[in-house]
Amino acid sequence: MRYYLLLMFWLVTVTRVSAQKIYFSDTSNKWKTLQAYADIGPVHFVHDYSYYGIVSLNGYQYSFLNGSIGIREDTVLGRVYAKGISAVSMCDTIERVLYDYTLSTGDTFWTYSCNDTIGYRVTSVDSVIINGAWYKKQSFNCVSHCGFTPPYTVIEGLGCSINPGFTFRPRAEFPDRVICFANNGSYPTISGFQNDCTLSVDDAHLAKWLRVIPNPVTDNARIVFPYKMPTGSLSIYDASGRVVDSKVLNEVEMVNLSCGSLATGIYLFELRDLGNGRRFIGKLSK
Repeated sequence: MRYYLLLMFWLVTVTRVSAQKIYFSDTSNKWKTLQAYADIGPVHFVHDYSYYGIVSLNGYQYSFLNGSIGIREDTVLGRVYAKGISAVSMCDTIERVLYDYTLSTGDTFWTYSCNDTIGYRVTSVDSVIINGAWYKKQSFNCVSHCGFTPPYTVIEGLGCSINPGFTFRPRAEFPDRVICFANNGSYPTISGFQNDCTLSVDDAHLAKWLRVIPNPVTDNARIVFPYKMPTGSLSIYDASGRVVDSKVLNEVEMVNLSCGSLATGIYLFELRDLGNGRRFIGKLSK
């Protein structure tokens, strides 16, 4: 009797875990990504990705991702397929493998986009925990016909770390990155990933886009802010903590610095947004 009860408990547990498994093609999935054009100006965009219904093509059911890509998933083979639905070019309508969870370290994954063939190599295979269950994680680096093709990771069920449809059209001079994932109206707890699905981008994400150009500085430099600063202040400190420069900021996205009089060394600067209380700390050298 005891063994029977243990068997029943195991079956119930397995059933619950299976029922909770997240699949990439689940139409309740939503993603939020952050894209920055800091090298050409302090321009940032937050993009939303989600499914818009289901469409039938060639005997398959495709989930409609962001109105342009059809997604279907073969859970037996461990693959996700993509097909252009609203395509600019007819070559996008060919079904291709978007994700292959069976790939191992050293395998090459080829992406094809309108006569553009790009090869990625799997550099590592690991696992992450999502809501208490294990999911495969793969890391990729470009090895053939790279151009503007950054490295990325794929998490089973969530997709690419850049955006969910990236490997379908993999060229990206200024790639975005996933900052939020939601499934079935909730935000899964994902090991090693800060799943921030608030409407605003948090300070940790914004701080990544605080730039000093060039750094080390020359006679002239500029500090590019994470966003347009309505009302704020900028203070620059030397190694002893003395303020060597300060500026009042009003509706600006960057500030130009005259650094000719600065001595060689390391300086800290403090950027304050007086409207919402945000505070950013950066470093520059000369």
